[in-house]
Amino acid sequence: MVKDRTVVVLGGAFNPPTNAHYRLYQETKKVLQFDHFIYLPVHVNYPKADLVSNHHRLSMLEIMTQNDQDVVVEGYELDQLTFQGTYHTLKALEKKYKASVIFALGTDQAMTLKNWIEAERLVNEFQFIVFERQARFKDLIQNDPFLQRVAGRFMVIEMDDETASIDYRTHKNYSLLHPNVLEYIKTHHLYEDPV
Repeated sequence: MVKDRTVVVLGGAFNPPTNAHYRLYQETKKVLQFDHFIYLPVHVNYPKADLVSNHHRLSMLEIMTQNDQDVVVEGYELDQLTFQGTYHTLKALEKKYKASVIFALGTDQAMTLKNWIEAERLVNEFQFIVFERQARFKDLIQNDPFLQRVAGRFMVIEMDDETASIDYRTHKNYSLLHPNVLEYIKTHHLYEDPV
């Protein structure tokens, strides 16, 4: 089947979703045409500390992107009983949206791809966007034979924002969040315990 549609998938904890997460969508839109930019939150059972519940993270993403017609907040992984790996998730989304899927991730995640479930199939069947912050991706992969071999499958978008969700959870810097997301957090008393 020839696909003439493209979706970009950004997975993550989004705990909480920040203005930096939103900028990833905006920066991608500047350099790539796509039908949908999909935010894909991981299940609360994902091995990451201190995740708030699935429905809160999903709701915050929906609030943050409510005015963007080409953004989808996808609950696919939240509905899975077990995590079978990104490869299977992307195959399911490819089928659901009848589109070519480009997977977006940060440099730190890209550097661990060889350890992911079904890594070979993942990098051979999908294209990637790497959001590059301070470290240059092409320099980092010089000593990584796995990534060197598939380097042509990666498009790099430079980012100057080092903000992470933990910056909000630790310092409660309100400027890192969309005002409506901040209001949601306060209403539901999220992230009140010290990190």
